[in-house]
Amino acid sequence: MFANSENSKEQMSHFFLCLSNLEEHTAQLFKTLSEKVQDMASVSSRLAKIAANTEEHVSALRLIGKSIDDSEVEVKECKRKLSFVCSTIENMSSQIAHKDKITGEELLEIVSKLESSSGEEQFMLVQAKTFQYMGNELGRQYGVDFEEFQDLLGSIAEDEAYNAQLLAEIRELLALPVQKHARSPEFKYQNPDAWTLSLPANEYE
Repeated sequence: MFANSENSKEQMSHFFLCLSNLEEHTAQLFKTLSEKVQDMASVSSRLAKIAANTEEHVSALRLIGKSIDDSEVEVKECKRKLSFVCSTIENMSSQIAHKDKITGEELLEIVSKLESSSGEEQFMLVQAKTFQYMGNELGRQYGVDFEEFQDLLGSIAEDEAYNAQLLAEIRELLALPVQKHARSPEFKYQNPDAWTLSLPANEYE
């Protein structure tokens, strides 16, 4: 796929470094969300947990990348490699940057995007599982021994699955007030006289 194994190693190293960079920005996004969400302790605590899990991946992915090849990667290269998911995180971070507080409705929209096929959690879960289960094949193709990284990749995959579960719980918690409001009957007191119905005449009178 690349000209030689050395270039392959460098490209693979850069990919993991870019994943590390993505996780760093994602962790900051979730941390900011947890701090700005309004009056929802159960939601805020779950967002903070996702941020902490994601932050742990930053050093792990960088360790893998630097173990493969001791080189650095430029931010613009990462944006090119991971363009769609990087754009999602950047756009949402910019969207909330100027806000002091975030409403439940706003957070529900953000969570829906994060859960989508272009969302970071789904993307990272797929990447971790791919390297975990196809490590031997990818190792032969790119000249990299993934065996020593299996535990790290397995841990990241488990974390991403758990993060996805937390996101689903957050979505359900946020949807409850919306559903409750939608089910609440709307009473209009415009014509009180209409409440009194004329009873049919008693046919036995």
